[in-house]
Amino acid sequence: MKKLILVFIMVLLITGCSNNSNSSSESNKAINLDGTYEEVQESDTSTYKTIATIEGNKITILITLSSDTLNMEETFWIGSVEEPKNSSEPYTWISQRDQSAIEKAENPLPPESESIEFTYENDQLKYSFSNGGNQGDMEMILNKVK
Repeated sequence: MKKLILVFIMVLLITGCSNNSNSSSESNKAINLDGTYEEVQESDTSTYKTIATIEGNKITILITLSSDTLNMEETFWIGSVEEPKNSSEPYTWISQRDQSAIEKAENPLPPESESIEFTYENDQLKYSFSNGGNQGDMEMILNKVK
C-alpha cells in the first residue's frame, strides 16, 4: 500500500512539473509585433491617417492624405525592428532608418532623425517624432481586422 501511495505521489509530481513547464514556456513566448497599426484619432473626420506595418524586422510608416481633390500617400519611415525575445511589456526598441529604402519611396517625408524609439504595450505602438520643425507624439493601435 505504501508503494502504491508513493507511486501515486511521484506521478502527481511529474505530471505537475510538466504542466507547469508548458504554461511557463507559453508565458515566455515572445511578443509578435507583426501587423498593421493605425493612428488613434479623436474623430474620423481627419483628412490624414498614419498607418504602420511591421513585418519581421522591418517597419514601414505611411501617411495618407485624402480629400475631395487630393489622394496622396507619403512614406514617413522605413526602418528596423528588433524583435522581442520574450513576453515582457512594455517592449522598447530603437529603429534605424533604412535610408536607401526611403530614397526609393515614391513620396518620402522622413523625419530629421536617423532613428526612432518605439514602444509596444497592450497592442499599442507609440513613438515621438520631429519633422520640418514640427514635433509630436504618435499613438497607434493594432488593427485586428483581417
